[in-house]
Amino acid sequence: MMFIIKSRNPKGNYLSEGFHITSQSDGRSKASHKIIMRRYFLLLLMMCLFQQVLFGQNQHKVDSLLSALKKHDAAKKELGSKVPAMYDTTAANILNKLSADYRVNKPKIALDYANQSLAMSEQIGFKKGISNAYNSKGTITLDKGDYLLALECHKKALKIRREIGDKKGIAGSYNNIGIVYRNLGNLPDALKYLFAALKIKEELGNKKDIATSFINIGVIYVDLKNYPEALKIFFDALKIYKTLPGNNSIALCYGNIGNIYDLQGNFTEGLNYHLMALKIFEKTGNKDYIAFEQIKIGNNYMARAKMDEALKNYLTSIKIYEELNSKSGLADAYVALGDFYIKLKNSTEAANYLEKGLIFSKEIGSIIGIKSCYESLVKLDSIRGDFKQCFEHQKLFIFYRDSFMNNEHTKKITQQQMQYEFDKKESQSKAIHEKKDALAKAEIAKQKLIRNWIIGGFGLVALLLFFVYQNFNKQKIANKKLKETQAQLIASEKMAAFGIMASRVAHEIQNPLNFVNNFSDISEELVEDILSAKNDEDRKEAGEILTENLKKINHHGKRAEAIVTELQKHIDAGTAQEFFEENKI
Repeated sequence: MMFIIKSRNPKGNYLSEGFHITSQSDGRSKASHKIIMRRYFLLLLMMCLFQQVLFGQNQHKVDSLLSALKKHDAAKKELGSKVPAMYDTTAANILNKLSADYRVNKPKIALDYANQSLAMSEQIGFKKGISNAYNSKGTITLDKGDYLLALECHKKALKIRREIGDKKGIAGSYNNIGIVYRNLGNLPDALKYLFAALKIKEELGNKKDIATSFINIGVIYVDLKNYPEALKIFFDALKIYKTLPGNNSIALCYGNIGNIYDLQGNFTEGLNYHLMALKIFEKTGNKDYIAFEQIKIGNNYMARAKMDEALKNYLTSIKIYEELNSKSGLADAYVALGDFYIKLKNSTEAANYLEKGLIFSKEIGSIIGIKSCYESLVKLDSIRGDFKQCFEHQKLFIFYRDSFMNNEHTKKITQQQMQYEFDKKESQSKAIHEKKDALAKAEIAKQKLIRNWIIGGFGLVALLLFFVYQNFNKQKIANKKLKETQAQLIASEKMAAFGIMASRVAHEIQNPLNFVNNFSDISEELVEDILSAKNDEDRKEAGEILTENLKKINHHGKRAEAIVTELQKHIDAGTAQEFFEENKI
C-alpha cells in the first residue's frame, strides 16, 4: 500500500503574513465562545450522522471479506490433514485487506488484523504476505505518529520485497520510508527514497503511482519553500489523477494546491481548493484527511480574521483526531489552536494548547512539529513580556529549524536531484543507442538479403545465358559483372560495419567523459566555495569534497584512456569485433 504525504504544516504565522487582525478583549472572546460552542456541537452531531451512513456503506465490503474468511476456515476444516502447505495465503491476504479497510476509522482493529496477517504469513512462510503485513503496520503506526516504529516496519517490508524481487512493492516501500523520513525532518533521506521510488514507477509505467511520487516530492519542495515548483508538480499530479478512477487522490491534490495558495497569500483561491478537497473526503469518509483539511481551512479563515469560522474548524479537527487517537494529528491541531489564541491575545489558552502540541510532537519525534511549537512559543513569550523565556525558546527554535534544514542538507538534496536527473538522462541515452544498434543490425540484415537476391539473380541469369546462348564471350562478361557486384556489396557491408564500430566506440568512451564533465562542473563551484570561505572549517570541508571529485575525474579519465589503449591493441591484432563483444556494447 502506498500513501501520500499530507503536507502537514498548520502554522498560523505562515498564513497570517500581511494581515492585520484586530485584538479582542477576554470578555468578548468568552461571550462569542459560547455561541461558537453551540454551533460546534451541532456540527459534530451532523458529522456523526454522516459518518454512520458512510460506515454502513463500507460495512458491506468488510462483511464480504469476513464471509470469505469464514468460508476459507470452513473449507480448511473439511480438508483436515490434506490441507496444502500454502493454503492459508488466501486467509493472510484477506486479513491484510481487512486491515486496510479499518485503517482510517478504526486503527486499533486495523492493527490487530495486520498482526494476525503477519503471524499467519510467518507460520506458513508466505514472504509476500509478511512484507504486506509489515507495510500495513508501518502505515497504521505512521498515521498514529509513531514514526520510529513505522520506519522499522517499512524497512522490514523493503528487505523482504527485495528478496522476492517485488519491484512494485519495493517502490511502495521506498515511497513510505521517504514519507517517514520527511516527518522526522530528514529531508535528504526523504528525497533519496522518494526519487528511488519514482525511478522504479517510471520503469513500470503505472500512472497513478507516478502521480503519487510527484505529490510526495512536491511536499519536499514546500518544505524548501520552493512554492512555484511545488505548485507545478501538484498540478501535473492532478492532471494524471483526473484520468484515473478514485477521488481521494484528486482531493489530496486539491488540498496541497490550496495549501500553496495560502502560503503565497492567495487565500480566496486557497479556500476554494480546500473546500473541494473536504467535500470529497466527506463523501469517501476518510476521517484523517477530513480533520487535516479542517485545520487548513481554519488557518485560512484565521489569516482573514474570520475567527469564529477558524475556531469551529479547529475544534472539529481535534474531535476527530481524538477519536482516531492520532498523536500527529492532535499535535498539528493543538499548535494551530495555540496560534489562534495568540492572535486573540489569550495567552492562557495559547500556552495550554502549545504545551499539548509540544508534548505530542516530542512523543512522536516530529522535528517539524517541535520546531513549529517553539516558533509559536517565542511569539507567545513576546506577548507576555517574558523575554528570558522568549530567549530560551528562540534558541530551541533555531536549533530544531537548523536541524531540519541546514546547508549540509541543502547540498545533499541538490546532489539527490542531480543524480536522479543524471540517471534519467543516462537511461534515455542508453535506450537511444540500443535503438540505433538495432536499426543498424536490421539494415545489415536487409543488405545481406538484397545481396543474396542479387547474387542469386545474377547466377540465374548467367545460367540461363549459358544454356540459351552457349556463348563463351557473353558468359565471360556476365562473370565479370558478377564479381564487380560482389565487390561492391562487400565494400558496402564493410562501411556499414565501420559505422556501427564508430557508434560503439563513441558510446563506450562517452560514459567516463560524462563523469569527468559533471565532476569538473561541481569542482569549479567548490573552488569558488574555498575562495569565498569565511573560516578554515568550511574551507577544509570544501577542499575534501574537491579532492574526492578530482580523484573521480582522474579515475574516469584513466578509464577512458584504458578503453582507447585496449581498443588499439585489438585493432592491431585484428580482433576489434571481439573487443566489442566482450564489453557488450
